[in-house]
Amino acid sequence: MSVQEVTIFYVEDRNKHGKVGTLRWARHTASCQLNLDARFYMRRWMYLVALLGLLVVARLYLDSQQNFELGCLGFEATEQLDCGKVVNSAAGTFLGISNIVWGALFYLTVALLSLARLFVAPALEMRLKQAVTGMVGVGVAYTSYLVYYQYAVLHAFCILCLLSALMVGTLAVLAYIDGKRIPPERKKHATSKPEKNEMRTYLLSTVLFVIVMVAQVVTAPSVTAQKKNVAGGKETVSAECMYDSNIPPVRDWYKLVGPDDIALGNPRARVGVIEFLDPNCPHCKHLHPYMQEVIKRYKDRVRFYIKPMPIWQISVPQIEAIYLAAEQGKAWEMLEKQFEYQQPGGLPPEKLIAIAQEIGLDVEAFKEGLASGKYRRKTLMNRQQAQAIGINSVPKVLINGKPLANRVGALTATCISHLIEQELGARKP
Repeated sequence: MSVQEVTIFYVEDRNKHGKVGTLRWARHTASCQLNLDARFYMRRWMYLVALLGLLVVARLYLDSQQNFELGCLGFEATEQLDCGKVVNSAAGTFLGISNIVWGALFYLTVALLSLARLFVAPALEMRLKQAVTGMVGVGVAYTSYLVYYQYAVLHAFCILCLLSALMVGTLAVLAYIDGKRIPPERKKHATSKPEKNEMRTYLLSTVLFVIVMVAQVVTAPSVTAQKKNVAGGKETVSAECMYDSNIPPVRDWYKLVGPDDIALGNPRARVGVIEFLDPNCPHCKHLHPYMQEVIKRYKDRVRFYIKPMPIWQISVPQIEAIYLAAEQGKAWEMLEKQFEYQQPGGLPPEKLIAIAQEIGLDVEAFKEGLASGKYRRKTLMNRQQAQAIGINSVPKVLINGKPLANRVGALTATCISHLIEQELGARKP
């Protein structure tokens, strides 16, 4: 609202009230100008914070593509700080879509709406501001739930997730201040025409954002490169190779498995390894070749079990498909194909039927079992069993009932083999 507009707006009031009106006019002139400037600053800051949020989400995505093997934001995973455990938990997706995608869409939308407020008419500008405020409100509610889930259920936090929560909280504060700055009776007199200085601010912010984003992608640490550096060297056990101190050992671990569970190895072995997994879990897919290596090495001395548990509801039919394939002796083939075709949102029934045909199953029997929900109860029982012993995320490996820590140096063939050797040595006559 310009000084000229304020003058016209209050000229009648000044004529009616003389000196008092003149004083009121002067005060309102200064107040409106300050409020308008503050509004401009608020929407600028909201745009900047939204760009920072996009950078945080981008880093989380890059780290997740490396399966958090190099930690999260450069920090190695611990029992209390474990991005992988959080991202692959039941709260890691919404409607079958990763929270990383939702976060990117959220920040991008807030940034675009904040930018659009520069170029629209005052009435529409107010509606856009209300839309941003509504989105931020939803973001605060969902972020609060995620933080609570990390604290109360997982007992572990994701550094980047907490940074994102800080960004959402900052946006909420800015949206609140933005909504309080301009009194309703003055909103219709405001103008949304951007000034040159303001445009420079947005342009500079955008350019810096692009530079930092490109730098982040180019300098992202590579697990493959680090593996090449140690290729050919002697296997060493990581200091992170340990059991999970947050989950007590299961003494009667053999009661967790039965004749209908999928197993490989020596049925008379005194050492048993149970792997809880979800076919839609990227970390489970990453761990799978390591487990295959361990199984190949110890299949004559150890009994291996897999317990598919649905972290996400979309995984239920896929796990049923694994048990149906087990009836025909091809559970492992079905699991490997599901890992191979893993995609956001899970695999539809048509794809599961195609896999059944690909691995040589009796397709008609498979389709009948899938349609009837033959293994639905078994699938859900696996999840209840896991939760009863404190497992809320996957993958989780139990060696004679002792849960392996979800650390980078623990979920490897070297570490699992080392702990198996300890159990085998402890049980020698």
